[in-house]
Amino acid sequence: MAVALLAGCTAAPAAEPAASSPAVAPSPSPTQLPPADAVKTALGRLAASTYTYTVSGDYWAGQKYRASGAHDPKGRKDSRTFTISGGDDAKTRKVIVIGDDSYENRNGNSFWMHADLTRLKPDSPYRYADPADPGGLARFTAAIHNFRRLSPTLYEGAARLEPTPSGITYLPLGAPVFRFKQAPPYVSYNVTTDARGDIASIRVVFTGDNGGTIVLTTTYSKIGQPVQITKPSPVRELSRLFS
Repeated sequence: MAVALLAGCTAAPAAEPAASSPAVAPSPSPTQLPPADAVKTALGRLAASTYTYTVSGDYWAGQKYRASGAHDPKGRKDSRTFTISGGDDAKTRKVIVIGDDSYENRNGNSFWMHADLTRLKPDSPYRYADPADPGGLARFTAAIHNFRRLSPTLYEGAARLEPTPSGITYLPLGAPVFRFKQAPPYVSYNVTTDARGDIASIRVVFTGDNGGTIVLTTTYSKIGQPVQITKPSPVRELSRLFS
């Protein structure tokens, strides 16, 4: 009887396991990317972000160069203060770029000089920035020739330097100021990133016109945080004679 009862019972089908959500592949860490991709991705992310920066290093003939500023790509705004110390051409300049317009203050003058950057020749001494790329990051990214990973957060390589004669190059990053009549073909660079892969600093080394070595380091901070860049006043118009 017990056997008959057991034989007549039908066991309930086993429940099928619940369907799991499809796995989402995590974004590769900077060290998982090839060096070229890691550097270019970080540079592209920086160029599209707001940030502040400082620059320190060498200028011609043993002089020193210092700069600081901020960048707002969506607003097409850029500001910088730079100082060249030592020598006959020692100077301090403040430059604000808003769209295609630049505003320059020389050595603490009571006014700012306005110029339409689209009207100035590339070699104009009043053209302190490329309005399409005031910090030089886009030109530098396009010029990088090779990449090597030295550690999870340090990369090195070389970048081409093919400037318009006597026009502003991308050197140094952040606040470009160097002009060459005949530029060296390459500059060497080191890019340092943080643990997230964001750019922390860029160091460039190249040979100056007098054969000396020039080293400049740009340090980035407050990436993605708000920056305030406003049109200055009072303003005077640059004479068309200087365009």
